Amino acid sequence: MECMSVESRSVFFSLQIDVWAAGVILYILLCGFPPFVTVDDQQEKLFESILSGQYEFISPFWDNISSSAKEIITNMLQTQPDLRFTAEDVLDHSWILVSICP
Repeated sequence: MECMSVESRSVFFSLQIDVWAAGVILYILLCGFPPFVTVDDQQEKLFESILSGQYEFISPFWDNISSSAKEIITNMLQTQPDLRFTAEDVLDHSWILVSICP
């Protein structure tokens, strides 16, 4: 089995996908379920909602979550990688800074 170098893997993946994945995890941590779901568990519909970035901050689960937390998640789950927050953007976001240094 041949291993790919970091340089050749970067063609397929970037750090931006890590930020997107962390956004999914943050969403789950704050409300208890994933942002991308389907009512009938159909994989095709699930993939469509992921690719199009279709998710909601569903009431009542998100009613007590700050707008700043929703903002950071929205920027982390941006479907266009060049518009998505970088890891540095996430760490510099007011929600993170207030949480770390109250």
